[in-house]
Formats: sequence, C-alpha cells, structure tokens
Amino acid sequence: MKNVFLLSLVLAISFWSCSSDDDNKQTNDAHPIVGTWKLVSFSDSDGNYYPNDCEVKSRETYETNGDLLQKIYGYDSAGNCISEQMDIHWELLGNGNMIKIIHEADYDETTWYMNFSNNNKNVEFVSATNNIEKIRYEKVQ
Repeated sequence: MKNVFLLSLVLAISFWSCSSDDDNKQTNDAHPIVGTWKLVSFSDSDGNYYPNDCEVKSRETYETNGDLLQKIYGYDSAGNCISEQMDIHWELLGNGNMIKIIHEADYDETTWYMNFSNNNKNVEFVSATNNIEKIRYEKVQ
C-alpha cells in the first residue's frame, strides 16, 4: 500500500511539473501594445522625420491574436494621398519589452525594443539591429 501511495505521489508531481508550455507563454491580452496607434515621428542616422498631412492618417492596429493591420498613407507620383493596407503579424519577445514584426509576404522579420511612456499612451520602437532607427507612436484607441 505504501508503494502504491508513493507511486501515485511521484506521478502526480511529474504531471504537475511537466505542465503545458502555455503556462509560460506570454499573453497578448493585457499588453499595452494592443490597440490602434498613429505615427508621431521617425528618426535615423539622417535625423528626425515627421509625417506630412497625408502620412499622418496612417494607423497600425495590434490585435490580441497576433495580427497587425497597417493602413499606410502616402502621396503617389501624381500628388494624390493614397493608402495601402498590409496584414502582417507580431509577437512579443523576452519579457514583453521587445516585439517581432513578421512580414510574411516578403519573408521579412524585424525586431524592436519598446519603450512605453505617458501611462502607455506613447511608445517608441528602437531597432534591435542598430539602436539608431526609432519610431514613435501615439495610441488612438
């Protein structure tokens, strides 16, 4: 009887310690990046850049399921303000202070550090590749 009890105890501990990896996965639900953001500025080695009257309409929406909807505005060669929508993906890395943007159409991935400020209403993405490129966004919803 003692052996049955010990075996049961060992099995119970084994199942408990080998719990699903989902227990360690970070959930996107409560992360401050979830929501819709507008471009505020961009900087690189050439200096700061601010969006023009057309580009300021651009939005990025980070959804809890990892989808990223980008609606990017810009002027075409005739001077018309036009938009392009891209459906891409994102995932959190590390302890949630890094993000990987996945452009599946052109097999491109970029990784950014995220610095939130103003009670999570502003975020600055800093390139994990060169620490020079920075993109600043403001949350709109």
